[in-house]
Amino acid sequence: SIESLLEAARTDLSGTCNSITFTNEFLQRNEITGDGLDDAVVDYRGLVCDGSSMMYCGSAGCAMNIYVQRTDGSFLKAGGMHAHALEFDRPDPKEPSFLAYLHGNECGRSGAEACIIRFAIRDGQIVELGEVESSPEE
Repeated sequence: SIESLLEAARTDLSGTCNSITFTNEFLQRNEITGDGLDDAVVDYRGLVCDGSSMMYCGSAGCAMNIYVQRTDGSFLKAGGMHAHALEFDRPDPKEPSFLAYLHGNECGRSGAEACIIRFAIRDGQIVELGEVESSPEE
């Protein structure tokens, strides 16, 4: 359940943070895989740890974990990354994929230059498909 994801995050963070607050951004439900089930993204920009909202964020963006929902309602962690943003634009049941807006170093550039990479979710795991050449309209 969604509550179990929050509880697991709280348990994981308890060794690092004395005070933990999750904002509305921390856990977002998205239809990522195209199977009709709400999947989830844990976005650490929505974490306030001991009064700091930047503990898991930096020039590479914030830590983000992607979870796909199983038919029994449980969640499987497909993977995670540091990203500035994720765009779930292709929830195709045959091969769901999404865009990740990453630090330039991920594409062999200087950090200030944006980098957009498409990832797929195959067999419950994130797989890199490659860099997107041109930025989509924002």
